[in-house]
Amino acid sequence: MTKVTFNAITFEKTLNQYGHEDTLFAYKASVLKTAILHIDNPILHGDVDFNNVFLNKTEKGLQNLDYIYKSELIPQDFIPFLEYFSKLKRFKLNYLLAYSYYFTNPITKYLLTSKLTSLALFDIFRISYFCHINLKK
Repeated sequence: MTKVTFNAITFEKTLNQYGHEDTLFAYKASVLKTAILHIDNPILHGDVDFNNVFLNKTEKGLQNLDYIYKSELIPQDFIPFLEYFSKLKRFKLNYLLAYSYYFTNPITKYLLTSKLTSLALFDIFRISYFCHINLKK
């Protein structure tokens, strides 16, 4: 990607917290049909987040995603998570998951910050939290 293209795309200024800035940037690049050269240059992270820090970042990222969704900055089919959410919403299952968030959140967060965690539980946490915040104005 050239510097001119990079500067033309810009990062969204309305996203003021952690998460999904790169998603929005990638969408804008795809709209411009920008050729991106991927290089084999792995990044080593010497700093790994604790589970509770990671969960807080996940919540902030989902709040940004909710803003992106409500502002229609990206089509739903660009992000598989939003596609899945839209299917749940079509069948009104988002209400059930949002409601269940109130009851399951303390237990889920406890399990996700313990050694009893799983990716399936993390996925349930993400979608129920997203359904919960999406119902707010």
